[in-house]
Amino acid sequence: MRVGDILLKRRSGQLAAMLSLLLWVFFPWWNRRDWHMAIVWRRGRSQRGWWVMEALSPGVCLNYYTTEQLAAEWTSRHWLPRMDRYKREKLMRAFFNEHINRKYDAAVYVLTLLQYLALRAVEWLQKTFIPWHHFTISLWRVLDNRFTCWELAFAFCRHMGKPVQEAIGKPASRYPLITDFIKAVQHGA
Repeated sequence: MRVGDILLKRRSGQLAAMLSLLLWVFFPWWNRRDWHMAIVWRRGRSQRGWWVMEALSPGVCLNYYTTEQLAAEWTSRHWLPRMDRYKREKLMRAFFNEHINRKYDAAVYVLTLLQYLALRAVEWLQKTFIPWHHFTISLWRVLDNRFTCWELAFAFCRHMGKPVQEAIGKPASRYPLITDFIKAVQHGA
């Protein structure tokens, strides 16, 4: 594990189980195990843990986890390219100052579901009735100054110079999904 890694946490709770089942309908290849995303921010002073930046219901915050907690519940993924330490710290400090204490975006779950239902309807219409080759649909972000854990991790990757959605050929305007990140990692993007 190193600073700047993306962490994936195992799903827990009934709401996460229900939402992951809905997402699985659109992505049946996904194992539904990974659900929450966070960013390895810095090593703890005692060297026995890490500070992690994540979006939780109170908002974007830094939390401390011991190495044992991280090993038991989280999976670390190297996504960012190696870069000069000074440059990385400068970019991370700017990201921190811009995003810390931002509010949580609870509305994104409903909007994401609506977007995928609309996309599937358009795909069905294209195959069945109307050959709309140049028609695409993408719902815009209503509360763009609020974040879910997925949005925060994707914004961090974009800020650090390696956008996830670009790596898998998806428009940046689309809501970020954990399945996009897993697909990008699997394809070695």
